[in-house]
Amino acid sequence: MKVMPVRRTFSVDAVRTCKILGAGVLSSTCFRGMVFKRNVESDITSVTDAKIAVYSCPFDIGTTETKGTILIKNAEELKNFSLDEEKLIENQLKELAEAGINCVVSGGKVGDMVLHFANKFNIMVVRLMSTDNIMEVIERAIDD
Repeated sequence: MKVMPVRRTFSVDAVRTCKILGAGVLSSTCFRGMVFKRNVESDITSVTDAKIAVYSCPFDIGTTETKGTILIKNAEELKNFSLDEEKLIENQLKELAEAGINCVVSGGKVGDMVLHFANKFNIMVVRLMSTDNIMEVIERAIDD
């Protein structure tokens, strides 16, 4: 949200209204920040002084290890099957956390394993399906 500046120029794109079910006009409020009528994907629901990573693609591993049929003969092989992918995803999210990223905005689906490690490293994950919303996040992050 923005307030009318002294220089008398104001972008109407900076104003957003969002109706919340069960609320009325008297429960209206104005605040500085962004509103998207969508729940977050992760267990972390709010972040202060966010350092944001924005992806216009799905936030998931690109492809699986194999595309063919595999034969698993024992429990140990089953356990080790996805261990490499799991370590790869964990290392990628660990690097994001070490870089100070505490919020990720994704333009596509968020994988379950990625979500698990995002929660582990206290990274809030938001999924926005609109390209306009993603661009708005980028513009507001640059302005601040």
